[in-house]
Amino acid sequence: MVYIRSRKFCCCIPVRFGVFILSLLGVVGGTLVCIVGWRSVSQLWKHPMPVPDTVGLWLQASLFTILTLLSIFGFVGCLAKNRNAVHAYSVGIIITLLFSIASGAYALWALFNRNSQEAVDKCLNGGGGDDVTTSLCQNGASLFKGIIVVLYIFTWLFMIYAYVIVDNYVEQLDDELSANETRQMINAISQPRATVAPVAVPAFASYGTPQAAPHTGTAYGFTQPNQSHGVRANNSMV
Repeated sequence: MVYIRSRKFCCCIPVRFGVFILSLLGVVGGTLVCIVGWRSVSQLWKHPMPVPDTVGLWLQASLFTILTLLSIFGFVGCLAKNRNAVHAYSVGIIITLLFSIASGAYALWALFNRNSQEAVDKCLNGGGGDDVTTSLCQNGASLFKGIIVVLYIFTWLFMIYAYVIVDNYVEQLDDELSANETRQMINAISQPRATVAPVAVPAFASYGTPQAAPHTGTAYGFTQPNQSHGVRANNSMV
């Protein structure tokens, strides 16, 4: 019997369990983000935003909607061991990662090119202050930028690792499918074939019915009436 060892991540956790947790988090988290995103989109006609922010909001809501649907595929595929569903989930993760890198790069570019003095003025409530307060506001703005960069990098690394986990589970399902096909082939080859027992034929059956002997035109001699038991030479009975 062919046995496929379960692949692991983090040294001891099966990849199937990892896909189960990731897809479940994707469904729950993606649904929450979709609700917030589409709610914000519905408020655009009341509270207009700049065109880049509007486009980004639409993309974010649409992207997380797709990710939520694919997470449902991953969750169901993990429970049913459906290779195609899990593969669709892995494709969704890599697409989301690429869009996240693109949008995150734009957000970081806008963050670092924004007028830092405006942020400091807002921190100071538009007024002056002593040197300590000014220093805290300036350091706070720099700290905020650093936190945003760390969050983006952590998110991207997490998504890359999640894709690796899901892709490993897809390969494991491929191996299990190949092993199952091999097992069926071996069972078909080793299955015992039915044998037919020979039928016993009596010796006298080979003579068949009385018929004329070949080349003589006469019947078989011992089948004649005068050859019966108890008949004399003159055809009289004993």
